[in-house]
Amino acid sequence: SVGLHSFVYNFGVRPVELRWTKGGEELSTELQPGDSAYVAPLVDHSFSVSGTDVPPEPGSASSVADGFHKVEHPGAARLFVVRVPGSLTGETLGEFSTFSETGRM
Repeated sequence: SVGLHSFVYNFGVRPVELRWTKGGEELSTELQPGDSAYVAPLVDHSFSVSGTDVPPEPGSASSVADGFHKVEHPGAARLFVVRVPGSLTGETLGEFSTFSETGRM
């Protein structure tokens, strides 16, 4: 998680899964090409794609590392993420980190 507002835009040709945690519950949604999303500050989140739904184009480079299939071609997933600071300063985040985790949102 980061203390910044995150604005996400999927400008690729593949869907991307956005996962986040809210109140201890794991949630997810699929961002289709052209979709956008907003992630609030301090929300744990991650992105993933399936390496098997779009085959590499002929002549493209691909490699397997650590069990993940990396596809490098024009059909690869592409996200544009902009993170913007809000009113959460370093001092505010430092103080917030001292609060008990019980009752946090």
